[in-house]
Amino acid sequence: MTTLTNSRYYSATLNAAIFDGPFRIYFSQTQEAFALNVYFRLQRELSQTFSRAKSMAPRLNKSIYIMIYPNEEVLLTSFENEDVVGSVALGTVKKDQVYGILAGIEDNKVDQLFQRLQRQIDD
Repeated sequence: MTTLTNSRYYSATLNAAIFDGPFRIYFSQTQEAFALNVYFRLQRELSQTFSRAKSMAPRLNKSIYIMIYPNEEVLLTSFENEDVVGSVALGTVKKDQVYGILAGIEDNKVDQLFQRLQRQIDD
């Protein structure tokens, strides 16, 4: 985790987190309702993938970071436009995947995050 907080993906605006197995969701406290919605949808809609990632995590020693940024400027600065597809940015810190999304995006755009997560975990 120290590596993430020292990386360009971390922002001081991300002052709250949800940890569950390999999943680490960082967000601003003002975006807590949105972050909880993403977390509960992740558990519900990707239940098999979610369970699989949690069971594999101790063996692989990998984390999956979901960064929920308060605005587009912070997201684009953090990812330096490296892999922004639709509403989801993707990066890496060492061997861990870092996903970035904007707080408050529509459900169909959160689905893009879930599709990318599922592809990554299932590979």
